[in-house]
Amino acid sequence: MLPDKKQWKFDSEGLGSFKLKFSNRGKFLAAACTKENSKTIIKLFDVETGDLRIQVLGHHDLIHDLHWSPDDNWLLSSSADCSVKVWNMSKKESDLTKRLDYTENDDEYFLTGLLHPSYVYGASFFPDNSLEQSERLILATVCFDQKVRIWKVEVDFDLKLARQEVLIELSIMEKPKYQQH
Repeated sequence: MLPDKKQWKFDSEGLGSFKLKFSNRGKFLAAACTKENSKTIIKLFDVETGDLRIQVLGHHDLIHDLHWSPDDNWLLSSSADCSVKVWNMSKKESDLTKRLDYTENDDEYFLTGLLHPSYVYGASFFPDNSLEQSERLILATVCFDQKVRIWKVEVDFDLKLARQEVLIELSIMEKPKYQQH
């Protein structure tokens, strides 16, 4: 049931919030907020309590997209700073509200950055949990250079980065070449 009155008012930053994304279960709201100096932070709000749970530095330019994993444990942020950042949000429920200084939280939540040659407009991922000791995240990114990239990010047992690589790079502007039989 949708609420018919204002429940909470979430604070943004000096230049507002360009992108919002509810977690799949609807418990959290991620907001890409832009500061006066054009740097962005990501704020994670608990929708049920109205509390600000986490702040992370985000990017050095506008965030174009946010995307949650199906289990709500990972968050992707795509930016005009030519990167996609992978955030480990598995500890978002723990009591870290005293640690809202985003410089400390980056160490806690940042997994890796995927660098691109230009602006990144979007990212989406599909986690493949078929490995026993580690988790493999498969994700796609789309960039201003007119390419879609499929990435593999391997995460070790402690949820730290083990390895990342581009699996496939596709041009979205080239016409497909058909094989003649």
